[in-house]
Amino acid sequence: MLDLFDLDETFSSEKVRLAQLTNKCTDDDLEFYVRKCGEILGVTPKLHKDQRDAKHILEHIFFQVVEFKKLNQLFIEKASEGEMSSDDKQREAMDSLVSDLSVMGSFDTLDVDC
Repeated sequence: MLDLFDLDETFSSEKVRLAQLTNKCTDDDLEFYVRKCGEILGVTPKLHKDQRDAKHILEHIFFQVVEFKKLNQLFIEKASEGEMSSDDKQREAMDSLVSDLSVMGSFDTLDVDC
């Protein structure tokens, strides 16, 4: 038997699905909203099964944002020192981003109590 499912949800972009979810939820749905956003953004599968609540999803996203900001600041500092040509800056930025994004996966195992 063919299961019915929402085609919009299946084929929509993350941005569209987040907008649809935002329009459906109220302030009373905060826990549900954060959990669904975690699923849409691919955060939930990166967390342990017992840590898939809103607190841990937000914690994971927070650590990713902090690491991104650190990397961006380091790149700006290196570029402002004038040590690199424009091509070198672009190449180093890409190399740094790729390597550091793989390191960010190590935050999945953090156990921080707030």
